[in-house]
Amino acid sequence: MPDDPTPDDPEDRVPLSELASLLAASLGDDKARATVRETVAAMGLSGPELEPRDAFRVLEKISESPGIVGTVARFAKARFILAHPVD
Repeated sequence: MPDDPTPDDPEDRVPLSELASLLAASLGDDKARATVRETVAAMGLSGPELEPRDAFRVLEKISESPGIVGTVARFAKARFILAHPVD
């Protein structure tokens, strides 16, 4: 069907800036962007956008961090799931 999303459908991709914005209110813009960028690189992912499943994995990885970063990421995961249901 033509309306079925494909893995390469840009509408299904999540900008890294969206992940950072989920963290920014508590961590600040610079720290949020750096945390997302470093985690994406450490996971071997690339590009300004990710598949929703990979974006969720990034938040999961960040949520393993100690302290406020991990706590904020756990709440961000919940908000992400509401916006991007993951199978």
